[in-house]
Amino acid sequence: PGIREHIYQHGVDVNRILHRIDHVGGTFSADKMYLGMPEVNLLGSCCTNYGRRADDSHVIKI
Repeated sequence: PGIREHIYQHGVDVNRILHRIDHVGGTFSADKMYLGMPEVNLLGSCCTNYGRRADDSHVIKI
């Protein structure tokens, strides 16, 4: 439908995961959920499409 197949498939996968969470009674805040971010900082790691590395703020402390 005008987008690359792997991007479309990823959207389908995310949708399926969110429906499974809803089906088992899990909840999440849509206001706090960010989709399509180029970089995510999670538990001391910076995750990008190039891979995962230590978060810069944690490296400075070391």
